[in-house]
Amino acid sequence: MITLSDILVGNAQDHWPKKGQEDHSVSRVNGQERRLSDLRRDAAKIACCLQGQDANAVCLYSESAYDFTAGLLGAVYSLKRVILPPNNLPETLTSIAKRGALILSETENDLPSIHLRKVMDGPPRPFEFRSRDLSNVTLDIQTSGSTGVPTFVPKTLHQLEAECASLERMWGKALGSSLVFAMVSHQHIYGLLFRVLWPLLAMRPFVAETIQYWEAYFEEERDRDHVLVSSPAHLSRFPPLSALDPLRPPKMLFSSGGPLTCDAAEKTKHSLGVAPCEVFGSTETGGIAWRVQKTPDTAWTAFDQVSISRAEDGTLAVRSPWLEKFEWQSTSDLISLLDETRFQFHGRADRIVKIEGKRVSLQQVETALLAEDSVHSAAVLMLKNAPCPLAAVLELSDKGRAMLETLGPFRLGRAFRRRLGTRLDSASLPKFWRFVDHIPENAQGKRRLLELQQLFADDEITNPAPLHPTVLERRESENQVTLDLVAPANLFYFQGHFPKTPILPGVTQLHWAVLLAGEAFGRPMHVNEISRLKYKQVWRPEMKVTLHLVYRPEKKTVSFTYSAGELEFSSGTLKVILP
Repeated sequence: MITLSDILVGNAQDHWPKKGQEDHSVSRVNGQERRLSDLRRDAAKIACCLQGQDANAVCLYSESAYDFTAGLLGAVYSLKRVILPPNNLPETLTSIAKRGALILSETENDLPSIHLRKVMDGPPRPFEFRSRDLSNVTLDIQTSGSTGVPTFVPKTLHQLEAECASLERMWGKALGSSLVFAMVSHQHIYGLLFRVLWPLLAMRPFVAETIQYWEAYFEEERDRDHVLVSSPAHLSRFPPLSALDPLRPPKMLFSSGGPLTCDAAEKTKHSLGVAPCEVFGSTETGGIAWRVQKTPDTAWTAFDQVSISRAEDGTLAVRSPWLEKFEWQSTSDLISLLDETRFQFHGRADRIVKIEGKRVSLQQVETALLAEDSVHSAAVLMLKNAPCPLAAVLELSDKGRAMLETLGPFRLGRAFRRRLGTRLDSASLPKFWRFVDHIPENAQGKRRLLELQQLFADDEITNPAPLHPTVLERRESENQVTLDLVAPANLFYFQGHFPKTPILPGVTQLHWAVLLAGEAFGRPMHVNEISRLKYKQVWRPEMKVTLHLVYRPEKKTVSFTYSAGELEFSSGTLKVILP
């Protein structure tokens, strides 16, 4: 392992491959290699630019892991405090700029800022990295924190490098020189460590682009050993695997951001050929423990240099070299301690919850709602046995009640989601809404959670609206299938389209054609092209409609027609990619 100072100043001659340190591959950007010499050149441009700025702090954001790394190296060498926001929403960047930070990103805005990509694409600047102690340079990483209020947790490079060294001792030999792919952002501590810093300091190249979908991962040219950094949100959602390339599984697969279900862990091993290694930790504590799940009660094992204990209130306490002080630090994680190195996790004790691997502060969502002049009071809660568990109960102001009268509850809830979407991540947006005269409270003024939960105890929550039609009858012959369908009145896609005269959207008809064709002909259909698409009649709830599918293997096409008697609702031809 080396340090960031070694990379910039070149003190690591004995560590680099024999072919020469300048030729060492650091990253792959849009399929092209970026060498150490490229990284130093780009970091030098940024450092030269930043050293002429008065700001003591830099807010760094980039979608590209390589651009982010160059920006990080330039900023820390300039001895700037680095702030890592979780997103580049205007409100997020504005709030950080108010703290006196200079924005270093690819976002066009009116704030004091430097365009990261334009600097890197600009002409070379005369600059020489000289020996400089960077170990105390601080990175501020945003987290919801245990109080429910967004805060920035300071981490020195010394702390981060120490944690990376621990990860390398545990798994470096198994990974070798594997190329690192990632499905998570480097703006959060998990992605920062596993996707950028650990590979960089272990001389292991990483892919700059974030993999958004499994199809993109399987389309990558995996011509060498690789490692995948993922999350429960991705590992719980695999596409039909018969259409995917099963060759060359990753050397290791990491998951963090929340506990992975045992079922998802088993499906991941079956799908990718390797069991996921889960990492337990937080921004405040760094990594705490790991496990490879075999049963639902598989215990977590603390990292070698991490000490664990159980506090009187049942929560986990940790002590490790990558904390600010080598002292016991409490968490809000409820555990049972099995021995001095192993524990089982039983959930969070505070109002920070995890939704699809993302930390969501219920308090932060309530605060955002209370900022609306149409809201008098707000309660945000997690629902039990609901596929989309986040819900909100609102007391409305006079303005809000007028909006409710005009829009109705469904459209008003959608309006609040849109407004919150400019300030919060999608995981923080409530799915279900209730509008009441008074939020139920007890004599001490505390919310009565049971009564709040009961407001959502209806079929809409426990039995969500169906997403698929009801198939009444099926008839088939060679390469042809005919299905008699009914779109039920409570179908999800009828909601809000339109309130008084619901009709089935054309995009839903197209989606069903692809889905039902795959089921009808016994193979997944990945559409490459759509032609002759026509919509002729309005499809209303409870109509009986016939779908006729014709598969032409020689042309690799599927033609579809929705009709009822002489009426034709829609039709088209799908050019498909077959496994």
